[in-house]
Amino acid sequence: ATGWREHGPILLFYWAPGCRRGAAAPAGRGRGAAYQAISVTDFFVGRYGRFDALAAKAVKEAKKRHPEVTLTLVLPYHPALRPVDSPPGFDATYYPWENEHIPKRLAILKTNQRMVDTCDHLIAYAFHFLGGSGQIVAYARKREEKGLIHVTNLAQQRSAI
Repeated sequence: ATGWREHGPILLFYWAPGCRRGAAAPAGRGRGAAYQAISVTDFFVGRYGRFDALAAKAVKEAKKRHPEVTLTLVLPYHPALRPVDSPPGFDATYYPWENEHIPKRLAILKTNQRMVDTCDHLIAYAFHFLGGSGQIVAYARKREEKGLIHVTNLAQQRSAI
Protein backbone atom coordinates (compact mmCIF):
# COMPACT_ATOMS: atom_id res chain seq x y z
CA ALA A 1 0.00 0.00 0.00
CA THR A 2 3.00 2.28 -0.29
CA GLY A 3 2.06 5.53 -2.00
CA TRP A 4 -1.70 5.08 -1.66
CA ARG A 5 -1.99 8.47 0.04
CA GLU A 6 -0.81 10.25 -3.12
CA HIS A 7 -4.03 9.67 -5.06
CA GLY A 8 -6.08 12.53 -3.62
CA PRO A 9 -8.85 12.79 -1.07
CA ILE A 10 -9.42 9.55 0.82
CA LEU A 11 -12.74 8.53 2.31
CA LEU A 12 -13.15 5.98 5.08
CA PHE A 13 -16.46 4.34 5.91
CA TYR A 14 -17.01 3.38 9.53
CA TRP A 15 -19.98 1.65 11.11
CA ALA A 16 -21.26 1.11 14.61
CA PRO A 17 -23.01 -2.05 15.81
CA GLY A 18 -26.74 -1.79 15.33
CA CYS A 19 -26.80 -0.40 11.82
CA ARG A 20 -30.06 -1.63 10.34
CA ARG A 21 -30.23 -3.33 6.97
CA GLY A 22 -31.00 -0.69 4.35
CA ALA A 23 -30.23 2.26 6.64
CA ALA A 24 -28.04 5.07 5.42
CA ALA A 25 -26.56 3.61 2.25
CA PRO A 26 -23.65 6.05 1.85
CA ALA A 27 -23.84 6.60 -1.89
CA GLY A 28 -27.51 5.78 -2.29
CA ARG A 29 -30.08 8.10 -3.81
CA GLY A 30 -28.86 11.64 -3.57
CA ARG A 31 -25.77 10.75 -1.55
CA GLY A 32 -23.41 9.92 -4.41
CA ALA A 33 -22.95 13.62 -5.02
CA ALA A 34 -21.20 13.91 -1.66
CA TYR A 35 -18.09 12.04 -2.73
CA GLN A 36 -18.18 13.48 -6.25
CA ALA A 37 -18.29 17.05 -4.92
CA ILE A 38 -15.04 16.46 -3.03
CA SER A 39 -13.47 14.45 -5.86
CA VAL A 40 -12.91 11.35 -3.76
CA THR A 41 -11.57 8.44 -5.77
CA ASP A 42 -10.10 6.20 -3.05
CA PHE A 43 -12.46 4.47 -0.63
CA PHE A 44 -11.50 2.34 2.38
CA VAL A 45 -13.96 0.07 4.13
CA GLY A 46 -13.86 -2.70 6.71
CA ARG A 47 -15.76 -5.96 6.62
CA TYR A 48 -17.28 -6.48 10.05
CA GLY A 49 -20.78 -5.11 9.79
CA ARG A 50 -23.81 -4.23 7.74
CA PHE A 51 -22.69 -0.67 7.18
CA ASP A 52 -19.39 -1.95 5.81
CA ALA A 53 -21.35 -4.10 3.36
CA LEU A 54 -23.62 -1.16 2.42
CA ALA A 55 -20.62 1.11 1.89
CA ALA A 56 -18.80 -1.46 -0.24
CA LYS A 57 -21.92 -2.05 -2.33
CA ALA A 58 -22.37 1.69 -2.91
CA VAL A 59 -18.75 2.12 -3.99
CA LYS A 60 -18.93 -0.91 -6.30
CA GLU A 61 -21.95 0.71 -7.97
CA ALA A 62 -20.06 4.01 -8.27
CA LYS A 63 -17.11 2.19 -9.87
CA LYS A 64 -19.36 1.19 -12.76
CA ARG A 65 -19.87 4.86 -13.64
CA HIS A 66 -16.46 6.10 -12.50
CA PRO A 67 -13.67 3.63 -13.36
CA GLU A 68 -11.10 5.80 -11.58
CA VAL A 69 -12.66 4.94 -8.21
CA THR A 70 -10.83 2.39 -6.05
CA LEU A 71 -12.15 0.31 -3.18
CA THR A 72 -9.75 -1.04 -0.57
CA LEU A 73 -10.50 -3.48 2.23
CA VAL A 74 -8.88 -2.42 5.52
CA LEU A 75 -7.45 -5.34 7.52
CA PRO A 76 -7.08 -4.92 11.30
CA TYR A 77 -5.22 -8.23 11.68
CA HIS A 78 -1.98 -9.17 9.98
CA PRO A 79 -2.71 -11.05 6.74
CA ALA A 80 -0.23 -13.78 7.76
CA LEU A 81 -2.38 -14.50 10.84
CA ARG A 82 -5.73 -14.13 9.10
CA PRO A 83 -5.22 -14.51 5.34
CA VAL A 84 -7.73 -12.58 3.25
CA ASP A 85 -8.04 -12.35 -0.51
CA SER A 86 -9.49 -9.20 -2.00
CA PRO A 87 -13.24 -9.83 -2.22
CA PRO A 88 -14.97 -9.38 -5.58
CA GLY A 89 -15.20 -5.71 -6.50
CA PHE A 90 -12.32 -4.64 -4.24
CA ASP A 91 -9.10 -3.41 -5.77
CA ALA A 92 -6.79 -4.22 -2.87
CA THR A 93 -6.41 -4.95 0.81
CA TYR A 94 -4.55 -2.67 3.20
CA TYR A 95 -2.90 -3.57 6.50
CA PRO A 96 -1.56 -0.39 8.16
CA TRP A 97 0.77 -2.07 10.66
CA GLU A 98 3.33 -3.80 8.45
CA ASN A 99 6.32 -2.66 10.50
CA GLU A 100 4.69 -2.44 13.92
CA HIS A 101 3.28 -4.92 16.41
CA ILE A 102 -0.27 -4.26 17.57
CA PRO A 103 -1.77 -6.47 20.30
CA LYS A 104 -4.70 -8.46 18.93
CA ARG A 105 -7.09 -7.03 21.53
CA LEU A 106 -6.33 -3.49 20.27
CA ALA A 107 -6.11 -4.27 16.56
CA ILE A 108 -9.51 -2.96 15.46
CA LEU A 109 -9.41 0.17 17.63
CA LYS A 110 -5.84 1.08 16.62
CA THR A 111 -6.52 0.36 12.95
CA ASN A 112 -9.58 2.60 13.02
CA GLN A 113 -7.54 5.36 14.67
CA ARG A 114 -4.78 4.99 12.07
CA MET A 115 -7.31 5.25 9.26
CA VAL A 116 -8.91 8.35 10.81
CA ASP A 117 -5.42 9.85 11.08
CA THR A 118 -4.69 9.30 7.39
CA CYS A 119 -8.05 9.89 5.70
CA ASP A 120 -9.54 13.17 4.56
CA HIS A 121 -13.20 12.24 5.01
CA LEU A 122 -15.08 9.86 7.29
CA ILE A 123 -18.63 8.68 6.71
CA ALA A 124 -19.82 6.90 9.83
CA TYR A 125 -23.02 5.44 11.19
CA ALA A 126 -22.75 5.69 14.96
CA PHE A 127 -26.02 6.29 16.77
CA HIS A 128 -24.49 6.25 20.25
CA PHE A 129 -21.09 7.03 21.63
CA LEU A 130 -20.45 4.09 23.89
CA GLY A 131 -17.67 1.58 23.30
CA GLY A 132 -15.21 1.49 20.43
CA SER A 133 -17.46 3.00 17.77
CA GLY A 134 -18.19 6.02 19.95
CA GLN A 135 -14.50 6.44 20.72
CA ILE A 136 -13.58 6.47 17.04
CA VAL A 137 -16.23 9.00 16.02
CA ALA A 138 -15.30 11.21 19.01
CA TYR A 139 -11.63 10.88 18.02
CA ALA A 140 -12.46 11.87 14.45
CA ARG A 141 -14.55 14.84 15.66
CA LYS A 142 -11.55 16.16 17.62
CA ARG A 143 -9.44 15.95 14.47
CA GLU A 144 -12.25 17.65 12.56
CA GLU A 145 -12.13 20.62 14.97
CA LYS A 146 -8.47 21.05 13.93
CA GLY A 147 -9.43 20.93 10.23
CA LEU A 148 -7.72 17.58 9.67
CA ILE A 149 -10.72 15.51 8.54
CA HIS A 150 -14.35 15.99 7.56
CA VAL A 151 -16.79 13.78 9.48
CA THR A 152 -20.31 12.85 8.43
CA ASN A 153 -22.29 10.74 10.88
CA LEU A 154 -25.33 9.50 8.98
CA ALA A 155 -27.01 8.37 12.19
CA GLN A 156 -27.31 12.03 13.19
CA GLN A 157 -28.98 12.99 9.91
CA ARG A 158 -32.67 12.15 10.03
CA SER A 159 -32.94 12.17 6.24
CA ALA A 160 -30.32 9.42 5.99
CA ILE A 161 -32.35 6.89 7.94
